[in-house]
Amino acid sequence: MTLELRATDPDGTDPDGTELVVSVVNGLGGSGEPAVGAGLGLIGLAERVHLLGGALEYGPTASGFELSAVIPLQQPVHADVSDVDP
Repeated sequence: MTLELRATDPDGTDPDGTELVVSVVNGLGGSGEPAVGAGLGLIGLAERVHLLGGALEYGPTASGFELSAVIPLQQPVHADVSDVDP
């Protein structure tokens, strides 16, 4: 397994940037059999990343499986502030 964490801006030029990028790459499993479970782990993870204003991509590769999340370091504002008195 390879795990990479880095903070960058959207175009990748600023090491003190505005996004957290998380990448995980796994090789092929030992048994060749699918894992037993409810099958909702990746869906739940995608929902949580989306709630943070980010994006999650995942899928098989030629040599295993890859997951990559991009999460903004400044959280999006979800409240309507137009009705707030100054």
